[in-house]
Amino acid sequence: MKIRYAIALAALMLVASAAASAQGHMHRPNMRPQHPAVKGFGLEFGYVHSSYRTRDWETEESTRSGGLDGFVLGVTKDFMLVPRTLYFQTGLNYLYQNDHRKDDSRNRPALVTRMVGDRTEHYLDIPVKLKYTYPLTYNIGLAAEVGPTMLFGLSSKMDYKAKTSLGTASVSYNYYNAKTKVSDGVETIDFGSWMAANGMLPEGKLRRFDVMLGASLGADFFEILEVRIGYDWGLVNRYRGDVSDDLKMKRGQFTLSAGVRF
Repeated sequence: MKIRYAIALAALMLVASAAASAQGHMHRPNMRPQHPAVKGFGLEFGYVHSSYRTRDWETEESTRSGGLDGFVLGVTKDFMLVPRTLYFQTGLNYLYQNDHRKDDSRNRPALVTRMVGDRTEHYLDIPVKLKYTYPLTYNIGLAAEVGPTMLFGLSSKMDYKAKTSLGTASVSYNYYNAKTKVSDGVETIDFGSWMAANGMLPEGKLRRFDVMLGASLGADFFEILEVRIGYDWGLVNRYRGDVSDDLKMKRGQFTLSAGVRF
């Protein structure tokens, strides 16, 4: 994933460097007159990668979970604070993320020949950002955004399918209420207890709500198209209940997106 981040960042820097070289002078270029609708409503679509870091309160040891990949789709609205320079931005985004995994544990029951699973998450988020724009040329500008994002979890589940010598079992785990549901199960195996004992399930319930603080950099083209790369740091312990006294888990999120203004 680090290579992917570096390539995306290098691409944005290359665009900015080329535009700066093309302008041929050091003073701030004049912006062309903007249409009243420009910098108003926008549509955004992009790639999202998130991961979770868990820290033990007592030992200070921390571990990072495997990442989830997906996409973000949303609408945004800019409110001009300083003409053609500073904006307040908000909106509503939908995030879908998934992680497909195969269990190769040697500790699984002898009856189980194969297990595959999917961790799937659905979110809504509301960004509250300040956006600063700086024109490089007549048609290209830079943009920086910073501020918090409120995140609300719609669904967070782990769905496993286990192939056994006695048939196939389906196991679903809900991260918000910590309930395990087994359908078409094999009566001789308690899949829920076995998954928990092998670290395949969290140690407690997770919160639906999160607040993230992030920043992004990007480029605007023709005052209509935009590209952004950014990162958000979770501020809220995702664990709730008794386990939150011992463990702290926070979410980190990388985003690479493109949008259009109209």
